[in-house]
Amino acid sequence: SNFERFLYYAAGEDADRVNRVMAELKRSGRYDFRELDRDGVTASRMTDDEIPATIRRVYEEYEYLVDPHTACGFRDLDPEEASVVLATAAPAKFPETIRDAVGFEPKHPALEELLERPVVKYPVGRSRDEIMAFIADRAVGD
Repeated sequence: SNFERFLYYAAGEDADRVNRVMAELKRSGRYDFRELDRDGVTASRMTDDEIPATIRRVYEEYEYLVDPHTACGFRDLDPEEASVVLATAAPAKFPETIRDAVGFEPKHPALEELLERPVVKYPVGRSRDEIMAFIADRAVGD
């Protein structure tokens, strides 16, 4: 997840520490980030109603179409400061939300190609061993 990726870099690329943090979050529902450099981190949130409005505003102001996740990055920007917002997904992955916000559905060639392919499903057990065996059975280039 993006949160785990954030933790990974915030924890000095220490995957074991990320696992410990995630286990603590799962166990208790909270974690104290005392060692986190708070000067480089901000957080905000939006309601489901605010997201399309922000997508529309960004599109109208900057002629740039953002996905719902990226729209949240525009929430608390200070207009007096230069800012960089990194996009996290292609807007075409969210056709209904984008259509509701700006009146059209974006297309992306790679996603359109995937839509033309048949859906393929494989039954796989839930255990780690079953998943690892499934991957190993289908490994290419061993």
